[in-house]
Amino acid sequence: MKHAAAEKRSYVHHHRPDSLSVAAGCRLMGLARSTFYDAPRQAADETALVEAMAAICDTFEAYGWRRVQAALRQQGLVVNHMA
Repeated sequence: MKHAAAEKRSYVHHHRPDSLSVAAGCRLMGLARSTFYDAPRQAADETALVEAMAAICDTFEAYGWRRVQAALRQQGLVVNHMA
């Protein structure tokens, strides 16, 4: 049975003995170390995102999508899957 990378990451994180390094745990699970350290992306709360966009657009009526996106990024919200 194949396991998803998230399941493997969780298993290495929670069930790895203290004497076993992360690199060795990843090797045993067939998981790249970079995948272990890569934080899973969290889905943004759409209601909060829409409210933030509305607040930006109300304050700066002439902003286009690029400036709105930049303002959202300044607030810590990454949108449009461009990191």
